[in-house]
Amino acid sequence: MIGNLRGRTVEDIIVFGRSDHMSFIRKGIPASWLFTGIHNRYHTKRDTPDTLDYDGLKAISKYLVKLLKKKRDYILLRKAVNGSL
Repeated sequence: MIGNLRGRTVEDIIVFGRSDHMSFIRKGIPASWLFTGIHNRYHTKRDTPDTLDYDGLKAISKYLVKLLKKKRDYILLRKAVNGSL
């Protein structure tokens, strides 16, 4: 199951299917799709470096670092509580 696509346009769904994470989802491997937005050149031959939102990529990167650190800390805390450290 791809997820809840209710309320999405056909164009949104087509773009969703073209994104890199879909090869994992189609094989049943959980994947996330973090991006800075869709534009009319998204994942086409005209999608070139000048269309990238570099500030958005930086913000997403910072978010992922924080998220992964929280996950790491959560795992370490659980191990400490369970005595498996």
